[in-house]
Amino acid sequence: MIIRRDNEGKREGVELAGVLPEGAEVIGTIERSIADRGALVKLKGGMVVQLNAGVLKNIPYHELEFMLK
Repeated sequence: MIIRRDNEGKREGVELAGVLPEGAEVIGTIERSIADRGALVKLKGGMVVQLNAGVLKNIPYHELEFMLK
């Protein structure tokens, strides 16, 4: 899993996300495999998910916690 949280990652994330849920913020991109890449999005309640063209995917918390430190 590769997470990019720099400015370029955020810009690419906006393009991949599609429509954002109310109060959500793009914080980067996430790449789980070559075929599974999307926006890393923090939802209004604090949960971080992958968003592709408006479709939310959960990210296992233990993987995310390690990668965001």
